[in-house]
Amino acid sequence: MQAALWVSLGGALGTLGRYLAGLAVAGAGGPPWGATLAVNVLGAFAMGAVAGSGAAGTPRLFLATGVLGGFTTFSALTLDAATLGEAGGALRAAAYVGASAGLGVGAFALGRLAARGLA
Repeated sequence: MQAALWVSLGGALGTLGRYLAGLAVAGAGGPPWGATLAVNVLGAFAMGAVAGSGAAGTPRLFLATGVLGGFTTFSALTLDAATLGEAGGALRAAAYVGASAGLGVGAFALGRLAARGLA
């Protein structure tokens, strides 16, 4: 039960971070899908750092499942891709999904390397 509380607390913090990132992008005049891309790439980097740090048990549950699970929004990515596809065609949607996945995997690898270099 204690682990579930840590995951819930982390999820609340991650969700708040995602919301604030969306406000920041919108306030800077960026498109709504820009926040999703930025959050997914940053979240992938952070997940790589958590994975590379060797965190385990409650700290890993809090950070990886809670905070980053609430922060990253791949369900929003699918909505954004559908919206782009409807507005600008399948090529734009595919480019957006490809950029999200490619940059995310690259950021994960860099995050893990960065964390391992700091350990």
